[in-house]
Amino acid sequence: MSSYQRVLVYLQKSTGTPIRAKFTECILKSLKFEGNFGNVSCELKDNKLVLSSKTEPEDVKFGLLTHPRFCPIYCMTQKQALDLPKDIFERGVDVGVVVILETSDKNILLTRRAKHMRTFPGIWVPPGGHVEEGETLIEAGLRELHEETGLKINKSMESSRILCLWESVYPYILSMGEPKRHHIVVYMIVRVKDDKDSLQKELDLDHKEVDAAMWLDLVLSELVAFDKVPKDCPENVEATVITDTGESEVFMLPSVLMTNQAPSSGCDIERISTGTRYAVQQWLEQQ
Repeated sequence: MSSYQRVLVYLQKSTGTPIRAKFTECILKSLKFEGNFGNVSCELKDNKLVLSSKTEPEDVKFGLLTHPRFCPIYCMTQKQALDLPKDIFERGVDVGVVVILETSDKNILLTRRAKHMRTFPGIWVPPGGHVEEGETLIEAGLRELHEETGLKINKSMESSRILCLWESVYPYILSMGEPKRHHIVVYMIVRVKDDKDSLQKELDLDHKEVDAAMWLDLVLSELVAFDKVPKDCPENVEATVITDTGESEVFMLPSVLMTNQAPSSGCDIERISTGTRYAVQQWLEQQ
């Protein structure tokens, strides 16, 4: 991945100038939402992602923001926040963008983060990453999609829009250590004219970032989103996997893998990320 200037989250709490969000600041709480959900305006300008609970201007994009009930930033005590290392405490909240790539035959693409990644190694997520200086959200999403999977879909793209937002912290629970990264992740639906089989032929995974990919149809998406085994759910799902020798091969993975939940303690396990489950649920509800 190329070097980049960090794009950070700013909060518009009143009619004044947006203020940079603090690393130790729960975004939902700061925007005065009760519970774990809230509709936010989302505008990327001057290399800042400005979030507000006001959803009035017609030219501003909106999305439903949430976080897990065990979000470390939400659960931290004031003392735990003050005890964070200075470089983390002053880091701010980064911006990520994720592409829910929807094919013409209603499949979406997931990738498995490489095991050497600093955050969420071995976890299944849609393609995505950081926003670079001067990019729009969709430009960042398409760049990351291409870098990670080799797919260039600019000519076949029919539409794109914000689906939802997720407040992500790593490690994802305090029992696994103090927070090191805090992101607002913007999930975008990108619809294309191509079907799954056509895009599968073009896959060229970047082993430095991802080591596997698989497609979810509506049945498998229901399993991911609602953790219930639907009728006609296959026992296995086809996945493209980068082997230890660097070759790309097709393997059959047990679909029960998609029901793995985030552990509350100990080491993490291979699973689909909690944020991805939420985004897939939002996608299904809008079909």
